[in-house]
Amino acid sequence: MAQRFLRQKLLFTIAWRHLTTLRRTSFSTLAGTLSIAGLSIGLAALIITYSIIDGFEGLLSEKIARFDGHIEIEHFFDLPITGQMDSIDSLLAPYQDQLIAVPYTEKPFILRKGSRAEGALCLALEHGLVPPGLVSTLDVPTTRLKAGEILLGDRLAHQLGARAGDSVVMMDLSPSPEEPEPYFHPVRVAGTIHSGLLDYDQTILLTSTRELAAFSESKPEITGVKIFERDPRIHARLLRDLNHRLSYPLTALSWKDKHRILYEWMSLQRWPILIIFGLIALVGIVNITAAIMMIILEKTRQIGILRAQGFRGRQIQSIFLYESGLIGLLGGGLGFVLAAAVVGLQSRWSILSIPEDVYFMDHIPVHWNWPMTLALFLGTWVITLMISWWPVRRSQAIHPAEALRYE
Repeated sequence: MAQRFLRQKLLFTIAWRHLTTLRRTSFSTLAGTLSIAGLSIGLAALIITYSIIDGFEGLLSEKIARFDGHIEIEHFFDLPITGQMDSIDSLLAPYQDQLIAVPYTEKPFILRKGSRAEGALCLALEHGLVPPGLVSTLDVPTTRLKAGEILLGDRLAHQLGARAGDSVVMMDLSPSPEEPEPYFHPVRVAGTIHSGLLDYDQTILLTSTRELAAFSESKPEITGVKIFERDPRIHARLLRDLNHRLSYPLTALSWKDKHRILYEWMSLQRWPILIIFGLIALVGIVNITAAIMMIILEKTRQIGILRAQGFRGRQIQSIFLYESGLIGLLGGGLGFVLAAAVVGLQSRWSILSIPEDVYFMDHIPVHWNWPMTLALFLGTWVITLMISWWPVRRSQAIHPAEALRYE
């Protein structure tokens, strides 16, 4: 065992000297340097691309879940569920320490301030409780709305010319038996919401259910229940439990179910993008094959000397396999460091910005995924060794007499 270790150590030392003592003017030196650079750039591009795709999906999911909740219980035909609230409460009771359940009423309204009027989708929350995820998006942070207060999407507030502290009028244009004529109810803007999701920021109006009571003598009907999870690990189990135990026509939908088309589009885009950038990394790997071939041709004389001294063909192959492995490690390591630097800078300072109206966010989001990053690094290194096997085998065919004939 000790002799085998010493033998492999000798082969590794020879391989290391081949890489570190190449002449600066040789083609093999240039090819080796370019192959390392090409592999590092290709791997860095692949890791950065995956980090952007992962970050985009994660940030978009976070933004959507702030409004829609992680799970939403609603009627299959969009009818009120007030009569089923007792059964829903009993189903959620075992999870009460791991989630926040917010019953809500959804209704369209017209908002008016001065001569300006805009349509809004009112989301009336029971007890005026502001969802935890939305607190960070408010210009005036608050966790509970007081009587006569509302929150507006910042785009909607801009269209109305309203700011925090201003008064606006809510108009209900859907007549009821108690109020056949349109009813006007003045409220105060407690703050604005900036989620980065244009559809929400242009239409959303948050208030408490007691404000809706001003439009009717009866208590507002509950449209659904938004569930905000404190522990994301319960999501799959909770969703499965609710869908199993909720009776028709109630249904439980995750935020991904409600935006299925968007997530299917992102999933469809993921693989072509990764394949394209994977091909860039593959070009760098193939360059290593050319570099190893040039090193073998340049080192033909040394190979002949080693064969004359008793080195077997497999040992010569091991030397050049070590060289290709070292080139793969150097290129992969530099690519890993480059990707980590770019992702770290973007994550901390958001250097690269994008139009928020189009992409739902004002900067390119990134998320460093350690398992996937290590898998890409190791996969690149293994493929490098596999592709290098063909030129390495050529070294075994070199005969000492032919290699040293003109020396």
